[in-house]
Amino acid sequence: MTIIKGTHGRIGGAQPATRGPRSVLLPNQSFRYLTFDPDSVTAQTLNEALLPASDPATVIDLLQSLGAAMIESSDTTADNSTIPPIYTYWGQYIDHDITAGTDRPGSEAMSRWTADILDTAFEPVAPQEVTGKEGIFNLREPFLNLDSLYGGGPNDPATIDEQIFLKDLPGSGAAATDPRLALGTISGSASTVPDAHLPNPQQRDLPRRDDRSPRIGDERNDENTIVAQFHTAFLRFHNAVVDSLEAKDGRTPTFDEAAQLVRWHYQWLIVNDYLRTICMPQVVDDLLA
Repeated sequence: MTIIKGTHGRIGGAQPATRGPRSVLLPNQSFRYLTFDPDSVTAQTLNEALLPASDPATVIDLLQSLGAAMIESSDTTADNSTIPPIYTYWGQYIDHDITAGTDRPGSEAMSRWTADILDTAFEPVAPQEVTGKEGIFNLREPFLNLDSLYGGGPNDPATIDEQIFLKDLPGSGAAATDPRLALGTISGSASTVPDAHLPNPQQRDLPRRDDRSPRIGDERNDENTIVAQFHTAFLRFHNAVVDSLEAKDGRTPTFDEAAQLVRWHYQWLIVNDYLRTICMPQVVDDLLA
């Protein structure tokens, strides 16, 4: 084998490995360079490579101080939010649930909507101008009813065409009345789960077509991994509710029965967690009073 010897940043010629001293001192008394037997390399040998011959420990301390100084310190200014970052993506998921088709660019009204709302000359756009002249309508409902999860429901032709429900997925073997939602399967080795009633641990992805595009009620929920996992969590939660009702009542619940429980949990979490986190809790209480 050969060993490459360094010469102040330049790579010298390859030389046969021979037994000899761990390092040599250059004539200018400046640096140690490795010329070692490969079989006798130690951590100490590597640690002292290319360090001043006089006092390697001092240089190591200085390098560590330099490295620490290069680490960006956390900004503790008072205007930094203490809200956990996950609420950003939860808010994005809620936005997709209650709005769609309202951000089309290129219209005269849109240019005004993007104006600075702190500008005293700012004038809100009248609703009739938006829906009439501009023809822009919200394609979602404001009721926090998980429209982006359920689409139009199991009897809506568009929903069936997208194969959102397990019963509509070819080859699933699901009964025609199965209210469960389709899930995607991640790749990798199978996990061992000690409880047979838990969902398949590999079903932790959105259901997808052959081109990897998602088969869900709102494809915007696949625009980043965290929002996609929010959507996947609700898919799994819906199916868990179906399983729970089935075990409790001894019959398969209808889609509407399962979806209503999921919606109630979702709405409760928004009011009692999300809103109380991003807003002043007293404001939430006043609005609910």
